[in-house]
Amino acid sequence: MGEQREALPKRIPSVIPGVRMASFGSLPGQVTTSRQWCWHGSGLSFDRAYPLLTVASELHTNALRHTASGGGSVECGCGWSGTGP
Repeated sequence: MGEQREALPKRIPSVIPGVRMASFGSLPGQVTTSRQWCWHGSGLSFDRAYPLLTVASELHTNALRHTASGGGSVECGCGWSGTGP
């Protein structure tokens, strides 16, 4: 009965064109979910997306580890400008 279930990400409207936004739960498994969400949203191959996925994972983990309440949600935005290498 006291088990926590991992919530599905909730889409958040973005005011920035080309940026997708979502809110993820506070359980550690949600880090993987947010990383996959960023990867699929980027449309990049794994090799090209690896830096993005590393940053997303670190930011989400830090948000969970350093939050004052130990709960809540983590909001994530992902966008691609189409510029760069």
